[in-house]
Amino acid sequence: MSFCPKCGNPVEFRYKDGVRIPLHLDGRCTSGDGTAAPDRFHRSDDGTCIKTRCPVCSGGVYFVRHNGGSVWLDPPLGPPWSVHECMKTVPLPAAVTSPTVVVPAEFADTIERCPGSIAGVVIRREISADGSQSILGISVGEQDELALLVRGRAAIAGVLVRVDCSTSYVKLADREDIGFRIIACLHVPDAFSNANFRLPPLLSPSDFNAVRERMAPKPPSAYDGLSIGQAKVLRRYREQGLSATYKCGELVILALLLQGREQDEIVHKAAIAVLEHASTSMDVTSARALVDGLPPVKRGKLIAWFTKFAPIQFGTRTRDQKVRLWRGSGQRPPFRIDEARREPFYAL
Repeated sequence: MSFCPKCGNPVEFRYKDGVRIPLHLDGRCTSGDGTAAPDRFHRSDDGTCIKTRCPVCSGGVYFVRHNGGSVWLDPPLGPPWSVHECMKTVPLPAAVTSPTVVVPAEFADTIERCPGSIAGVVIRREISADGSQSILGISVGEQDELALLVRGRAAIAGVLVRVDCSTSYVKLADREDIGFRIIACLHVPDAFSNANFRLPPLLSPSDFNAVRERMAPKPPSAYDGLSIGQAKVLRRYREQGLSATYKCGELVILALLLQGREQDEIVHKAAIAVLEHASTSMDVTSARALVDGLPPVKRGKLIAWFTKFAPIQFGTRTRDQKVRLWRGSGQRPPFRIDEARREPFYAL
C-alpha cells in the first residue's frame, strides 16, 4: 500500500504508456493546491454511526451516515444489515435525510465471516508530525467512540471501516487490501470492553502521555530542511564554534549555511582549507563547490582571491564551469597559503 506524499491518502499506481501514475482511491488529491501536506487533525461531519431512536416510531435503531448517504438499521449492528421498516414505508419529514443503502455487500459478507470484527465510521483522525502514527476515533454505535492508535498516515476520516480484532488491523469497508496496524487502544466503549472482543490492551497513563507528545508538532528549528550531514556540522559549530576540528568538506558545507559577516569568516577559513588540501592532493573540486554557493558579489571576490594566491583557474564561459589547476606555459605559480591567510577574500 502506498500513500500520496501531498495529501496522505491511499493511492494505487497504474502504468499508462510506460508512465507510472498514482490514482487516489477516493478519486482526487485533497491537499488543496497540490503541494501542501494534509492537515494532521480532521473531524468528519459527513460520517457517523450512532445508536438513536427512529424519528417515526421511537424504536431503537442505528443511524449510519457514510459516503454521501445514510441508513437506519435495526439492531444488532452487523449482518444482515436490516433496514428499519419505518424508513421503507413512511414518508420522512423534510429535515430527515432520505435513507440510502451504504453498506457494501462484500463488507457485509466479511463481517459475517469474521464475528470478532467491529463495524464503524471514522469520525476523527489525528496524524503524528512525522506521519508514522495516527489516532482514529471510530463511531461504533455507542455513546463514546472507539479510539485506536495505528501505524502510518491514516487520512481516512468519514470512512466506513472494519476493526479486525483477530489480526489487529483497521480495514476499509470497500478495500479490504488496505489496512492500518493497531498499536494500542486509547479508549474502548463499555459495550466492547465487556464483550468477547480481543482488542489490544489500553495504554497506561504514562504511555498515553508519550503518544500525545509524539503527536504534537515540533517547534520550528534552525535545522529544518537540512540533510543529516548539514545539520550535524551546523549543530557542532553552534555548540563549539571554530574551536572544533572540521574537515575541508565540512567547512565548505558550513560556509554555505551561514550569512553575513559570520559567513565571510567561515568562507575564508574554508578557502584556506581548500588551498591546503589542493597543495598536497592537487584536488581543487572543493573550490568550485565553495564558489558556486555564494552570492554573485562574494563569488567574484573569492574567484579573484583563489587566482591571486593559488594556481587555480575557473571556467568563465557558460559551458565551461570547471575548476582546474593552472595550465599556462612555463613554471606553475606556487600556492601562497601564508599570504592568503593574512588577506581574506572579502578584503580585496
